[in-house]
Amino acid sequence: MTEVLERANQAALQRVRSYQALPLFGQEVVAPYHYNYLGLELGQRLTDEAVRSAVVQDLVSGALTGSAYLGKGTPEELIQAAQARLAHDVSGSVAPERLRDLMQLHGIGIDCSGFAYHVLAAAWAAVFPENPRGFEDQLAWADSARRGVRRAGSPVFAAGETVSDAWQPLDLLVLTNDQGEVDHVALLLWYEGQWLVAQSSRWSRVYGVSLEPVVEGSYDFPLASGVSWDQRGVARYRLRWQ
Repeated sequence: MTEVLERANQAALQRVRSYQALPLFGQEVVAPYHYNYLGLELGQRLTDEAVRSAVVQDLVSGALTGSAYLGKGTPEELIQAAQARLAHDVSGSVAPERLRDLMQLHGIGIDCSGFAYHVLAAAWAAVFPENPRGFEDQLAWADSARRGVRRAGSPVFAAGETVSDAWQPLDLLVLTNDQGEVDHVALLLWYEGQWLVAQSSRWSRVYGVSLEPVVEGSYDFPLASGVSWDQRGVARYRLRWQ
């Protein structure tokens, strides 16, 4: 592993762990998955009129960026959104599981592509601080003028040629569904002699952001539904880190 990849991998691991330990109301909370696969708009997703009005007010006022409600938030944005939205529901210490449930109820979470984008951004900025968003140039944007995390769906990570050589930290795992459409993205990371899959998923055993071991060369990665990745289409892509 090159020095650049070592630094990028370490920065990526730190970013993943910040999603896994959101400091909320005296607890460390794992960021939940954000349901956006139905393609619903914010107003449609939040059916509770009071919640919807409050969220819209936040967006209009600029108090929040809104990314936390779109599945595209940084850990800091998720913390800010949860503290603003859940304070009236939480008094004292609350179990992390209940906090995760409350975040989901209010539409606060991170989807797979938003997660991959922010982890890559942290890794890239660690090694190329003069151009912290340079990795975007290598992604497969449908419209080159419309970039950024809010435009990052899973297909943008299926960029360039697939690779089949030895695994490398920050390799992208892109999954397709039965129709051959890209519908999920995850990252490979390296820690203490072991490969890990980093992702935010509704299918993983840890609902939301997870970091779990996997054997190189195999996609027999167990999911909560009992279906392994070996039973789906998986392709591996790689950014240029030099």
